[in-house]
Amino acid sequence: MSKEARYFDEIRVELCAQTGVAPGKMMTSDGLTVRGKVFCFFWEQRNAMVFKLGKEAETDRAELAGWEWLNPFKNKGPMKAWYEVPFTRKRYWKTLAEEAADVVGAERRAAAR
Repeated sequence: MSKEARYFDEIRVELCAQTGVAPGKMMTSDGLTVRGKVFCFFWEQRNAMVFKLGKEAETDRAELAGWEWLNPFKNKGPMKAWYEVPFTRKRYWKTLAEEAADVVGAERRAAAR
């Protein structure tokens, strides 16, 4: 297991101890879910974590320095609600994961109304 994957695993263990957060998959990558929906995952091929922060997320902040939109498909455009953050910004991964859990949790609550 790479150091990047180990770092993600530490975050996964810590966040799964919180109510409502569970392990999950996004495509073939290990991720985290809230209310059954993935809110972040580790993209091993890119040694990055990817977070669903929404299309309107403020990107001009330290946590997202070096970010890219998730673009896993060759023939499609990027997924503009998802932000790929490199391992060089790992100190922000847990904070961004918690923010993404809040975003996706709010979306799920709104959809349930």
